[in-house]
Amino acid sequence: MSLFSSDQYKWFTWRIFLVLPFLSVLFVAGCESASPAKHIPNMPSPISVPSPINVPSPISTPSASGITEFPLQQGDILNGITAGPDGALWFTVNSSHADIERITVQGTITGFHIPTESRNPLFEGITAGPDGALWFTINAKPARIGRITVQGKVTEFTVPDSGPYQITAGPDGALWFTDDSGVIGRITVQGTITEFAVPTRSHIEGITAGPDGALWFTEDTGTTSKIGRITVQGKITEFPIPGFPQGITAGPDRALWFIEDTGTWATRASSKIGRITVEGKITEFPIPTAIRLPHGTNGITSGPDGALWFTEFVANKIGRITVEGKITEFALPGYSETPDQITAGPDGALWFTEYGEPKIGRLMIQSKPSYSGLHKA
Repeated sequence: MSLFSSDQYKWFTWRIFLVLPFLSVLFVAGCESASPAKHIPNMPSPISVPSPINVPSPISTPSASGITEFPLQQGDILNGITAGPDGALWFTVNSSHADIERITVQGTITGFHIPTESRNPLFEGITAGPDGALWFTINAKPARIGRITVQGKVTEFTVPDSGPYQITAGPDGALWFTDDSGVIGRITVQGTITEFAVPTRSHIEGITAGPDGALWFTEDTGTTSKIGRITVQGKITEFPIPGFPQGITAGPDRALWFIEDTGTWATRASSKIGRITVEGKITEFPIPTAIRLPHGTNGITSGPDGALWFTEFVANKIGRITVEGKITEFALPGYSETPDQITAGPDGALWFTEYGEPKIGRLMIQSKPSYSGLHKA
């Protein structure tokens, strides 16, 4: 199992990155098992937020590369981001003034404080649910899954003895989430939770709905890692990979695409983008910028142009890869933004969180869709 959690990885690499501000210049099929399910009934207890916190609209900073950044308050730590059902972007933030925030495509930000009873909560993943609300994870003691309507009404559901991380909408009308305790969780919109134990004890991070009606997730054991697949009935298949995966998303080519570090935890050699078919065939594409630190890359999403877009956490870039494997990199304006999670917005742009400098970034796509329908790698 990995010695460090995902947030410890990010804390470690971010601190090193700030000490060495010019780091980017210097370092230029599977086995199947049916998993036992544990049902955890939850009685939803709505908590009404009196009023949202209106954050003054920041001054956006456009750059020559088509990137605009919207600064937040100093000290904010941003994590997940998703497109909401209201035409805005929603993201999680760990700060003293807000926990969930909303940004319009024009850059107006509204913050919502979540009155959770959990101790030292870390707000992590967030996704749009099938019920028109946003669902998010709270990694704390006790851990919780949260739900917030676009009007700001909050409901929390306790997840015993676990550490939920990423969350996604499933093909069955439920929400599915990864968990540090070695399980995949499922929660209905009514709040009933079921947990499925993963055969390999590991740090389970990214999760996404696949084109085959199953959920796909990443496992980092610290020594040998895997890509996992779970059906909505709870049947799990694992596919070994040579590196250490982070985020994962469904591509336009009916395959799954994921972020991967190579080497060992102490000697992460470089970062790659991985592709796995629903049959388990894996292809890897090296990222041109070599970063010899854990979490060199983090988030990945499918873009509106038929390509995959990803964040380069330490190299301070946004990357783009076509389904044929051609990679283009876009440098961020500063040197310590450390982009984390990324999603496609309703305006045809890519939106991402910045972990080092608390900002929301927007990258406008200039090119037309490039997906040819064929994978040549």
